[in-house]
Amino acid sequence: MLLLPLRNRAAFRQQSFEQDQGGLFVPGDADIALGDEVELDIHFLAEEVRFRIRAQVRWKRASGRRTAPPGLGLTFLASEHAARDQLLAFVDGDDVNHTERDARRLPVHVEAKVEIGGHDVICQTDDIGSGGCFLLVDQLPPIGTRLQLRLKGPGTLFSWLSLQAVVCWHRRGADREGFGVRFIVDAERDRRRIDKLVALLRERVSREVHLQPPRSIPPTPVSIKPTSSMLPRK
Repeated sequence: MLLLPLRNRAAFRQQSFEQDQGGLFVPGDADIALGDEVELDIHFLAEEVRFRIRAQVRWKRASGRRTAPPGLGLTFLASEHAARDQLLAFVDGDDVNHTERDARRLPVHVEAKVEIGGHDVICQTDDIGSGGCFLLVDQLPPIGTRLQLRLKGPGTLFSWLSLQAVVCWHRRGADREGFGVRFIVDAERDRRRIDKLVALLRERVSREVHLQPPRSIPPTPVSIKPTSSMLPRK
């Protein structure tokens, strides 16, 4: 998780660029490799609004240069087009009905089995939290469908976790097609097992990096130009 505090919407415009799906320059040193996928937590301090969106590290600028601060070039994932459009609408000053998720989702892959149409389908999660997860699968049950789900934690000591879930939304036409589910937990024992799984995953894959907003507009790499209009809308 990259935590990016920004003074206001104008600060976002200063750090944004058009390339591929669009993205941000994030100043600061971070132990993150090229190609890594991260969850970006953008906090607009003046407006007291937060957005979470997933991105990939496309380039890095090392420290030691007087004319350019160190930092990362992050491009938004193609699968995040809905979150990206909502974020950009907010930055452009539109009224956005934005609701922040109560429970943080970890962007990790967990082996899963889900019963769809009477058949077990083996798949993976794209993210997971204490309240639900997103399943990468090309078979999309109708929204509202209640189904049986099994999750396998990392390592050999964590057995399969079986629970009920309900389909809440679909994601189509992206590189991560699938559907999101909300866990249905009736027993306290199951709640404890879910929390234990999420805590274990957080210890293994979660990365918290606090970055300070820049004092000035950072120089941008060649061929990447910040614009006030941000990304092209489709």
